[in-house]
Amino acid sequence: MGFCQRKVFNVITRNVLLLSVAAAMLATPASAGFYLGAQAGGALMRGDINYTDKNLQQDTMGHTRAMGAAFGAHLGYLYQLNSRMFVLGEGYFIKESGKSKSNDLTFQTTTSASSATTKGAFTVQPKSNYGAALGFGAFMNPKFNLYAKVGFESKGLTTTYTLPNASPANGTKKSAWSISPGAGCMYKITDSIAINPEYTYVVGKKYKVLPQTTNADGTYSKSINFTPTEHRLMLKLNYMFG
Repeated sequence: MGFCQRKVFNVITRNVLLLSVAAAMLATPASAGFYLGAQAGGALMRGDINYTDKNLQQDTMGHTRAMGAAFGAHLGYLYQLNSRMFVLGEGYFIKESGKSKSNDLTFQTTTSASSATTKGAFTVQPKSNYGAALGFGAFMNPKFNLYAKVGFESKGLTTTYTLPNASPANGTKKSAWSISPGAGCMYKITDSIAINPEYTYVVGKKYKVLPQTTNADGTYSKSINFTPTEHRLMLKLNYMFG
């Protein structure tokens, strides 16, 4: 093999080796793996209370909010698509506290002799959420990344309501599936330990607190529905296994 042929062969071989290393780095990212962690923060739930009575000309609408602490645990997996982009999947459980103030609801009763308006009350307390999320993000540098996610979670809450001339009634704990988009960032303190603040917005579905009911004489048909949304800000501590 002549000098020129050896030179061409060496150049081709070197380039093939470089391409092979690059392909291996892309195919087997160093940061892929499971992570386990705990999280703590706060949540603000806002909601619309809708009371319907067939004796009213229109529905009665109220608004409430509950703010409190939140804490939980999560298990996830992060896979780096290339030197910068990555995807992550996560399952989580979050316990919440806080209770709304008592909110007035207007109830109207009608008889053959008279019509009267009385006040009722409504409160709501968040309980616990569990769900799963899928995210997509990018590394700004080897230690810091940004990501967006969307989750699907079951949100639980307990309500208390008071009807006219009746004692407060405890609504059974109810859960409804909700969509929860969010965003966050992650910083690696070490190769195994990372922290990340994360914001989540929970788009709640309608809870039938009091399903449609009617008195025996048909004069007092009523229902209470509650439709919440939630802002949740959490600080997460992760242990990276990968």
